[in-house]
Amino acid sequence: KLNKLHPYKIRLVQELSEDDFDRRVEFCEVMMQMIIDDPLFLNNFSFSDEAIFELNGQVNRHNSKYWSNVNSHWMSNHIQNPQKVNVCAGIFNSTPVGPFFIEGNLTAQIYENMLQEQIIPVIRNLADGNFDDIYFPQDGAAPHYGVNVRRDLDEF
Repeated sequence: KLNKLHPYKIRLVQELSEDDFDRRVEFCEVMMQMIIDDPLFLNNFSFSDEAIFELNGQVNRHNSKYWSNVNSHWMSNHIQNPQKVNVCAGIFNSTPVGPFFIEGNLTAQIYENMLQEQIIPVIRNLADGNFDDIYFPQDGAAPHYGVNVRRDLDEF
């Protein structure tokens, strides 16, 4: 306090290699050209994500800050094993897809079943037979990289 120092949390970010910057620019240039060639190009993307919601109303305390001129010693009760629900939702061609509710933890097998039985049928219906040009980008979540999931998405 005497030196007017404040605590800061380290933020973990993905390390970028020397070539990543050039690849990012190249990707942006290719995407911009594809959008110029076809202004509706981005309508071919199905964006989705998953999130976990605690059913007790708790929020991630790391995203909560309380400001005061005195330390109020605020506390929040913590439930060791709260009930949670996993939810997957997305958007395709400006149309919401889902939500889809996931029992338990999301695994590659559960994700594969959800793709086959819920997500892909909805997108097929929305695509009006134009299914060959659909892109389904995935983030780095482990369930997205199951062998069967990748096979299904390649066939998708």
